[in-house]
Amino acid sequence: MKKFYIVMFCIIGLSASCTSEHQEMEDFANALGAEKMEALNALVASFDQFLLQRYPVNTSSSEKSYQFLNDVSHRRSLNLSQVRGRDLLVAKLEDSGLRKDIYIYESEKASYPNYPVDQLMPVEYPEGSMELSLNDKTLQFLLTSSDVAEVPSDSILRYNKEGLFMYAMAKSKQKDKDFMRYVEVKYKLEDIHAVMIAQRHLENLAGKEFTWFQKLPIVIDIYYRMLLSDEKEEPNYLSMNYKP
Repeated sequence: MKKFYIVMFCIIGLSASCTSEHQEMEDFANALGAEKMEALNALVASFDQFLLQRYPVNTSSSEKSYQFLNDVSHRRSLNLSQVRGRDLLVAKLEDSGLRKDIYIYESEKASYPNYPVDQLMPVEYPEGSMELSLNDKTLQFLLTSSDVAEVPSDSILRYNKEGLFMYAMAKSKQKDKDFMRYVEVKYKLEDIHAVMIAQRHLENLAGKEFTWFQKLPIVIDIYYRMLLSDEKEEPNYLSMNYKP
């Protein structure tokens, strides 16, 4: 069964060779576990299917991803309610426990086993990580919307920076300095607006083919978060209709 997931990783990978990323993929799959890996593969496949539905068929997978990021960065409307099998997908991620590993409610934290993600982080965070600054007013807006404070904290999903998903990423990508910068920023800031994630990907990966791991933040930080937001109909910082 483990070999099946490694093969799936290599098929999904956009440009990475199986040899170069094999160990990272194996470490990630082992840390996450078979059932949750299967749920994650279903989520990635759903994202790919959404891109096929929304964007021209004569463009590559990476070009479709760039068009998606461009739409998000410009706050264009994305109708995720029409995603095929959306309800079954959300239920699969919930039933496997992967949702809590990625996004968690405040009321769920007490019973959730924290993973030693902090031990995989550097002692000092680099000031220039992804060029984000906590003093940046734009960043302060992008971290949360003005509506979030009016909603009880127990009803809002937060990124689980101490969760199994974060631990699996950090453990498997220790030698990838570029990816670890992303992991460090997520650990430091937790929730980041989809627009910021989209803009950074457009700037840093322009003209490149996405590897499976490079596409993962797009799937998790934008696509999955928007699927969950749409399901709960909660006011939050991912709303594509919110205007500052």
